[in-house]
Amino acid sequence: MMILDRNWKSFLAANEVYKQNPSKFKSRPRLPRYKKKITGRNIVVYTKQAISKKQLKQGIINPSKTGIYLKTLVPTSRS
Repeated sequence: MMILDRNWKSFLAANEVYKQNPSKFKSRPRLPRYKKKITGRNIVVYTKQAISKKQLKQGIINPSKTGIYLKTLVPTSRS
């Protein structure tokens, strides 16, 4: 729901700018769309609190209480 809210706010802001100066855009901003239920991709947002810190140090993302393990190329240590 947070992502949907962000998408609508972005659309409304872009629409206001378009009304004031259409030359900044190639075309009119379009409404945010829903993805298909079966073939669409979904975004899942986890906070830092929901990610295993031990696994993250090894370059693996493991959301808490799931059997999902994803390798990441993002640097996980602060230097």
